[in-house]
Amino acid sequence: MSPRKEVLAFFQMLWPISVEGGLIRIGPDGDGGYLIPSRVEGFDAIFSPGIAHNWEFEKNYLHHNPGTRVYMADGSIEKDSLGMLPSAAEFIKKFVGLENDSETVSFESWVYDRYAGNNASLSMDIEGQEYEILGPLPDAVLGHFKCIVLEIHGLQVVGSREGLAFVS
Repeated sequence: MSPRKEVLAFFQMLWPISVEGGLIRIGPDGDGGYLIPSRVEGFDAIFSPGIAHNWEFEKNYLHHNPGTRVYMADGSIEKDSLGMLPSAAEFIKKFVGLENDSETVSFESWVYDRYAGNNASLSMDIEGQEYEILGPLPDAVLGHFKCIVLEIHGLQVVGSREGLAFVS
C-alpha cells in the first residue's frame, strides 16, 4: 500500500487553486463542459482528443472566438455524427496515441503537423489513456499549450505504491 502521507501529497498537487479573475465554464453543465481561467486571452487553437459525440466546449469557444482553429480526433465516432463543422474545425477519425498507423495518430505528430505556436488549449478526455500519451511527451510539445484541461481517470490506483508512482 502507498503511505497515507504520499497519497495526500499527491492529491494536494491536484487540489484546486485560486485563479486571479476566477474561472468560467464553457460547454455543457455535464460531461464535455470545462472550467478555464477567465483571464486567459483567446487561444489560437484547441486540440481535443476523445470528444465522443460531444464537442460543445469547442463549439461554444468558437462562437465567442471565431479566429480559433479547432482540431478534434476520435476513432470511435463518425464525422457525420458531429453535424456540420465550421471551416475552423477539423475532425479526424483516429485515436490519439503514441504512434501513427491506420487507426491512430501520435499526439506529437498531430500537434506538430497542425500548429507551431504556443497559445493553444488542450482539452483531453480519453478514458485513462492520458497517462500513456502525456507521460512520455517532450516538454517542447507541451510548450504549445497555454491551458490544459484534463479529465483524469483511474485515480484509485494511487492506493498501491506502483499505481502512485505511475500516476505521479
